[in-house]
Amino acid sequence: MARDKLSTSYQVALLATGDEICNGDIINSNSHEIAQRLFSEGIQVSTHMSLPDNLAALENGMRFLLQNHSALITTGGLGPTSDDLTRQALSHVLHRPLVFDEATWETIVARIKRFGIHPPPESNRQQALFPQGATIIPNPNGTAAGCMIRQIHADHHEQFIFMLPGPPAECLPLFETVVLPTLKNNSFQKIVCYKKWLLTGVSEAAIAEKLDKLAQPFDCVTGYRFYYPYLEFKLYSNNQADFDALLPLINEAIAPYLVKE
Repeated sequence: MARDKLSTSYQVALLATGDEICNGDIINSNSHEIAQRLFSEGIQVSTHMSLPDNLAALENGMRFLLQNHSALITTGGLGPTSDDLTRQALSHVLHRPLVFDEATWETIVARIKRFGIHPPPESNRQQALFPQGATIIPNPNGTAAGCMIRQIHADHHEQFIFMLPGPPAECLPLFETVVLPTLKNNSFQKIVCYKKWLLTGVSEAAIAEKLDKLAQPFDCVTGYRFYYPYLEFKLYSNNQADFDALLPLINEAIAPYLVKE
């Protein structure tokens, strides 16, 4: 079923940065967790992107994502080393100079001192740099604070940009406490109806042909995921009336193959 039945506004893009992700050294678990949490709250993620620690690649990727999405969440690249380039790339793309935040630096110094390192390495100072006008998101679990940028374009289109650290133990708490509430409070919740079923004993092609035909007249979107011996079928919509009208037709069609809802 064509995805254009869902609104293309208020869509979110996820950008994971780091050579270690692109080279397959580590799994990009942040995007997996964030996408699941957003979708469970009715917020649509339309693009996942992973980019290496290369300034030009990061800038090009950010420009593309910002042209097509109302929110961008970046993860990674906020450390103290020379390959941590997310803040520099975003500064260039937004034409906002990086500004040193003294309060963040003091927090970094105090944290590093607790580990017996004083004075802190000079390279850590870049972790106190943020694009001008950003709202800093303190990180209680590490030295890499995140930030949020809210910008309003000439056509009154509003955009939210979040920079989060890469380690999941630091990234995901900031997402839960700041990013998710911000998106929910700014009308990003658009998928109001969602249900899925686990089926078996039928091929994906055969059941999809039948269910897609049933769904065609309705403002609903179907989705499928096969993992032997099961087939997961998903139905979601922004239209409560159409969703409720289609539901009994779907239930009747899948009844012979239903394992559980």
